[in-house]
Amino acid sequence: STDNDMLTLLQTGDSLHAFVPIASACSKSTMIKDEDLSWEEFAEAAHRLTTVMRENDWPEEWVDNHIKFWLALESHPWRHGHCEISKCALLAYQ
Repeated sequence: STDNDMLTLLQTGDSLHAFVPIASACSKSTMIKDEDLSWEEFAEAAHRLTTVMRENDWPEEWVDNHIKFWLALESHPWRHGHCEISKCALLAYQ
């Protein structure tokens, strides 16, 4: 996939969510790669994605699987250790 194929999720003026091309949503200089997200940004993104998945009638099993995956990462021993490289590895894995 090229950068031109990438989509991002935006909230519209009427509080709905829509996937739009990243190129039209923001400057490429402001995008953060998934593996460069902080844990706080990751948690916010995971919560928002789960909400939007439900709003868009994704099968509940798929939503539950995403939640289980994110909870497993959040509760992993590396997440709460002192080694920053281990924490970065978990973010890259997601």
